[in-house]
Amino acid sequence: MGFPLTAIALLVTVWAVRRVDKRDKAREEAEKAETDLVERELRAKYDAPAQESP
Repeated sequence: MGFPLTAIALLVTVWAVRRVDKRDKAREEAEKAETDLVERELRAKYDAPAQESP
């Protein structure tokens, strides 16, 4: 009964690793999109010329 159980354990391990890889990739893409958005907002805010005081 060792071989079938080992095969099932291997399949579950491969499935779990692939699932975690997909989840990590999605999280990295979301973080990059958020970072890009914040960077665009900051550039829009600070790229404008400084206003002079009267």
